[in-house]
Amino acid sequence: MQLALDDSTEPRIIAGISETKGLSGDGGPADKAKLNYPTGISIINSEIYFSDSRNNRIRKISSDCEKVNQVTTFAGLFYDTGTANETSINQAAGFTYDDKGNLYFSDAKKHRIRMIAANGNIKTIAGNGSPGYSGDGKAALNSQLHSPHGLLWYDNKLYIADTDNHIIRLIDFNQSQVGIISTLIGNGSPGSEIVANLKTRCLDSPMDIAMFSNKLYICDSNNHRILKLSDGELGIVAGNHETSGYCEKDGDYAKNACLNHPTAITFDNDGNLFIADQGNHRIRKIDSAKKN
Repeated sequence: MQLALDDSTEPRIIAGISETKGLSGDGGPADKAKLNYPTGISIINSEIYFSDSRNNRIRKISSDCEKVNQVTTFAGLFYDTGTANETSINQAAGFTYDDKGNLYFSDAKKHRIRMIAANGNIKTIAGNGSPGYSGDGKAALNSQLHSPHGLLWYDNKLYIADTDNHIIRLIDFNQSQVGIISTLIGNGSPGSEIVANLKTRCLDSPMDIAMFSNKLYICDSNNHRILKLSDGELGIVAGNHETSGYCEKDGDYAKNACLNHPTAITFDNDGNLFIADQGNHRIRKIDSAKKN
């Protein structure tokens, strides 16, 4: 299994061996390493961090001039406490980082959000390890999450796609150093309603979130669509819950497109939105001029 990079007109492999899954290669070149179902990815200080999810670890591809493109295990070996590379992980999913360079990731099957500090120490910041939906208005550490995935750090708040609770939550670190958790969108049950009240059954297994120009975008996976929260109103950017699959709509407006279980979204600096359209086995791009 591989990670591919497109930095020109042609994609190239930067990590993993084609059609070969496994665990090997730490300390050597990334393109000779074995991976097993790599998923979430983040770039911090020109170094690539990614979830080697079925190996239950986070790995790093170095940009150091003496170790360029060397892969190492950054987190996830044995234990639940201590430094990151000693910590037990069960399917790291989403990644984000704050203004101080601390890395946050969702430990999906442990139903927790964890932080790796710049000094390498790790701690849990949200979720008590028991799957469920509780804790709003209280310290995030005592809350229940259910298979959290996508994460986003913005304005000293951590946004969470709480996937199996069908909600978007946020942890506000402006109120308290330990972080107070609340629900922003959804009510804990799957649905597809889009009404003025954001606490309705409006999401079904949200997988990822992104921010651009102070607007929150949501990858509403089982509804086969991308949503946008702007000025307190939720609207559709691409796809719809009534039609999944692939339809010949490339070049048309995004709202007319058909998606199939999209799982990840991200923006470039020009405001173009990229979608991992998993069920269609494609990466889709929404031109910044055609989001509406």
